[in-house]
Amino acid sequence: MVGEWRKTIYGEISEDFVEDRLWNLCDPDVGIQTGPFGSQLHQEDYVPVGTPIITVEHLGENRILHNGMPRVSDPDRDRLSRYMLRTGDIVFSRVGSVDRRALVRSAEDGWMFSGRCLRVRPDPKRIDSGYLSYFFGLPAFKEHIRAIAVGATMPSLNTALLSNVVIPHPNDIAEQRAIACILDTLDDKIELNRQMDMTLEAMARALFKSWVADSNSLRVKVSDLIRDGILEIGDGYRAKNSEIRKPGLPFIRAGDLNNGFDTGGADVLCDESVAKSGTKICRPGDIAFTSKGTIGRFARVTDHTAVFVYSPQVCFWRSLNWKRLNPNVLYCWMQTADMKSQIEAVSGQTDMAPYVSLKDQRHMTIPFFPESQETIGKHIELLFARQALFTKENKILACLRDTLLPKLISGELRVKDAERIVGII
Repeated sequence: MVGEWRKTIYGEISEDFVEDRLWNLCDPDVGIQTGPFGSQLHQEDYVPVGTPIITVEHLGENRILHNGMPRVSDPDRDRLSRYMLRTGDIVFSRVGSVDRRALVRSAEDGWMFSGRCLRVRPDPKRIDSGYLSYFFGLPAFKEHIRAIAVGATMPSLNTALLSNVVIPHPNDIAEQRAIACILDTLDDKIELNRQMDMTLEAMARALFKSWVADSNSLRVKVSDLIRDGILEIGDGYRAKNSEIRKPGLPFIRAGDLNNGFDTGGADVLCDESVAKSGTKICRPGDIAFTSKGTIGRFARVTDHTAVFVYSPQVCFWRSLNWKRLNPNVLYCWMQTADMKSQIEAVSGQTDMAPYVSLKDQRHMTIPFFPESQETIGKHIELLFARQALFTKENKILACLRDTLLPKLISGELRVKDAERIVGII
């Protein structure tokens, strides 16, 4: 009964919850399935227009990310129809980050999944797919799935391992659905804010594009801007393993940068080393981008960004004279094909992973922005300020979701109490 507990591998669970192996909660025919083997589908089979294929890179926070998806033709889709997804499926990463998963919603119905993924198809008579997808997001479950993954060099899941995980859950599907609904309400708001964020970003770029089209076509060397004290370009602090410890500041690597900075999930550079890092500590107005491996991911440092230290995997461009080089204008230009083409021209010069050196960056050129950049920069800043509000709200909503998740999944917090909490937000 409620108030009594039993211990599980995920911690204490309410005594009135039941337990089942995952295979017993799934479709009896195609409940858990690996994606197509490489021999069934090759990269050269991808087409510009066709049915999207979900890969590991498209597994967001319980949502499918829709950008940059490979696609297959209708004949290949029909040939591989057993790998088609339907609403309510859950897609797992099969290799590497095996704790990544995302729920398939109506927008992805009929899409496919790659061989680096596993598909879970819950039986709707046994368990609610929304509840199950949130259970898979439980920190204790993620820890467990990483622990049982096999592979000496890279963690890997298979259907047998996933089939046998134990799933505690309320016996009443209505309660499962109510739990999922509460958490999904928060995620829906986070997603709406994210879409608004993207719209504001697009508006800022469009504003910049219309302005720069009316300005002159003169260009200036980056090295000249550095010489004149207008621009500073740098990379990160070269830390030893012994310097990565608390207390200190977040140490931002390439994986922590993607349209923002994941300061919460980053390593920490100790205080003694922070004191030695000098200009490699971020400042508002900086534009950072990944310069090694997956290069060309950008993010702005704002007044709301937690202070951090750059690692060598990340470069920064810093305006030292905002009147001569407005950082908002500079950021918008760095998102254009002009900047990206200059990066691509130098990034593959060695046999090693793609890399853009500081020397390469100093040899680049940028448009000569007239004095009107100060005005256009202020207009763009208004859009970015609105973006910052959405980002701040999303952090609060994500914190609330992550706090409620283990309490609801364990039965510590029941639905009516959680509904009151969410209703206040």
